[in-house]
Amino acid sequence: SLLWTLFVLLVMGYVAFSHGRLQVTEVLKMSPQHDDVYEKCLALDKEDQKDLRDLRIDFLYATAFIYIVSFVGAILFAISQRRAYFETDASTATMVDFALFCEGFPRETWGPVEPQEGKVELEDEYMHFFRD
Repeated sequence: SLLWTLFVLLVMGYVAFSHGRLQVTEVLKMSPQHDDVYEKCLALDKEDQKDLRDLRIDFLYATAFIYIVSFVGAILFAISQRRAYFETDASTATMVDFALFCEGFPRETWGPVEPQEGKVELEDEYMHFFRD
């Protein structure tokens, strides 16, 4: 997470620096007031407007690049996590490894009238089932 934050900071910083917008003197200045910003925007000539438009387009491309890298990185991370899960599951003994699935048992009759009635036949059926 910290590396990703540093990566995004470097990409956006590079875009700002390549347009001459990331300078120490401007970073340390106090934020201009609303009236100052409005007057500066009115005083922009065609060259300054073109520079700002290019800066916005480059930031757009940088943002799209970051989104694409994020998407691909998330998919690759999910694949690696799935692979790690299956490798760990195959090498680790869990309760599933000791479970036994049996089917085809003889059906039990529910509720015999006499407690011992049917017990002998049922035991014989089970013995016959496990011997086969």
